[in-house]
Amino acid sequence: MFKIYLNKRILFGFLVTLIILIGLGLYSYWNTKKFVSTTQWVIHTHEVLFVSERILTLAENIEVGQRGYSLTGRTEFLEAYNKGKEEIEKQVSHLQQLTSDNASQQQRIGSLQNDVRHLLSFASEVIEVRDRSFEEALKLNASFRGKQILDSIRKGVAQIQGEENRLLKARTLNNHDQIEKFNISFESLLIIIALVLLSLFYAINANIKSRIRTEEELRKASHEINDLYDNVPCGYHSINVDGVFVNINNTLLKWLGFNSKEEVIGKLNFRDVLTKESVNEFNKLFPAYIEKGYLHDIEFTLKRKDDTLLPVISSSLAIYDQQGNFVKSRSSTFDNTERKIAETKIKNLNNELEAFTYSVSHDLRAPLRSIDGYARILHEDYHNKLDAEGVRVIQVIINNAKRMGQLIDDLLDFSRVGRKEIALAYIDMTVLVKSIVKDLLEQEKRDNVEVILNPLISSNVDVDMIRQVWINLVANALKYTSKTEKARIEISSTDQKDGVCYKISDNGVGFDMQYVDKLFGVFQRLHRMQDFAGTGVGLAIVKRIVTRHKGRIWAEGKLNEGATFYFIIPHDEGK
Repeated sequence: MFKIYLNKRILFGFLVTLIILIGLGLYSYWNTKKFVSTTQWVIHTHEVLFVSERILTLAENIEVGQRGYSLTGRTEFLEAYNKGKEEIEKQVSHLQQLTSDNASQQQRIGSLQNDVRHLLSFASEVIEVRDRSFEEALKLNASFRGKQILDSIRKGVAQIQGEENRLLKARTLNNHDQIEKFNISFESLLIIIALVLLSLFYAINANIKSRIRTEEELRKASHEINDLYDNVPCGYHSINVDGVFVNINNTLLKWLGFNSKEEVIGKLNFRDVLTKESVNEFNKLFPAYIEKGYLHDIEFTLKRKDDTLLPVISSSLAIYDQQGNFVKSRSSTFDNTERKIAETKIKNLNNELEAFTYSVSHDLRAPLRSIDGYARILHEDYHNKLDAEGVRVIQVIINNAKRMGQLIDDLLDFSRVGRKEIALAYIDMTVLVKSIVKDLLEQEKRDNVEVILNPLISSNVDVDMIRQVWINLVANALKYTSKTEKARIEISSTDQKDGVCYKISDNGVGFDMQYVDKLFGVFQRLHRMQDFAGTGVGLAIVKRIVTRHKGRIWAEGKLNEGATFYFIIPHDEGK
């Protein structure tokens, strides 16, 4: 029978050592379980990011599909819409389940869910209206409700992803900390084991078994992470400070036409897979990206191994070390081919529209000039041979020909505003509006109108376009105060959070607020032609110009008590 011969002091030391050893073993086991749990949370966070990105892609497909269908009437645009409609609410529900333990995310997802429902409702409404009337569908799209809903969805997704990225960073740091603690505890364990190797043989064996199980769990977790990274339906890659690939997933690898990661990682620069134009864009953006740490929705054109091209949209977050030095990027890439095809189709439609306006400008003017000319000949040469009714009818023809010519001019102006490139310049708005008011008052030759022009805040705008805005608004105020005994017009501005708000108010005939939605529509008039002349296009041009400046316009009024028009020009981000 084996006996242990140790004095009490040695036995006590052995017991203390054994207790420390057991304590370290338990600590290692607990730390390992925590590490595995944290790794699973990292996987969970990546899944939330992927699902949220998928929701945004589906929302954009729905918006593009309904816009394409409403503009062209072609049913192929409904494929993306129907596919997105079938899947997006399922993805939102899935996202809600994934974040059921996070109250703040649940609140954000609730808002996102409402936005998705609004988007589906709006898209369905536009498609239904388009089946009845192209013009009504065009008006719905021109209201920018779809864009506003989509922007709200983008904002909601960005907030959700921002929270998940914050959690991902915290969990990754926690992971590293656990690994470091594990290493320290394991080293301590080895030292103690070396001192009591024979007496603690069974304890060492148990610890080794535990470590093997832990490593197997880690290998499985690592495999799951790598599988998720490699096979998601979007490209992922990382590049170092020189732009050289340090990682790439299988999806992007296949898009580029390569067979193995070894052909790319450490050998190719990101610039090598870009077209010349995209290289120039990348060279401009990369230094700023390293500085601020992120880029969102940047369009590049990738050059595949066989020299074919692939348009993509890329977003990226920068990874830094503890000293704040850039280590690598974490970039996601999405195929932009369908969007580019849609843009090409829209461009072709714009070309068709331009051809139509050319036809309006030339083909319609010729018969109109003939009608006007022959009517004037009748009026001048046969005036004495016609009775009063005949003279009146001829004058009606002349007046309507003149009005038709004005309608054609206004339609052409409305069309040009939509196609003209914006050339922004920082201008003194007070000087511009003062000259416009002076010219219009000289044309009006009225002495019963008082125009109060307060100092206006300057803005970064297209000078010609914004001049047309002010001409139309001031002329509008003068026209609708023409029957007011003592007319008063006031122009002012205020600096607000979302931009500079300009305001022009008058004490003219005003309008009924229940018809305010018609105010900025083409050919929409709230007053009779006999009372106030006009074609009903001027305010539509104003709205289009303000919208092209990414601003907004609205009006308030009351019958016989005047009207006030407001429009906001966003702040210049570069200033």
